[in-house]
Amino acid sequence: MAKLKVKFNMRVPCEIELNVVDEKEFNANKESFIQACQDNDTAQVIVSDYIEEYGIESVSDTFYKDDLNREVENVYKVTDEKGNVLFEQDQK
Repeated sequence: MAKLKVKFNMRVPCEIELNVVDEKEFNANKESFIQACQDNDTAQVIVSDYIEEYGIESVSDTFYKDDLNREVENVYKVTDEKGNVLFEQDQK
């Protein structure tokens, strides 16, 4: 039986709780934080250590992945069992 390897990205709804630990710092950077959340390129700040720059920290054990509602976002590579590339697309 022939095998294929398919590489793809998934979109999975997630949720995390955050605590405002420095209200003065948060208020001074609130607009910047909101802008970062709205931009796909900078939204990673939510799950990074840089979140502390906004006076925020994540609450332990509150990261939730809604795996039931996941969906394939894009397939970017298909290879056969010999390693031959059948399809490849640059990742964004």
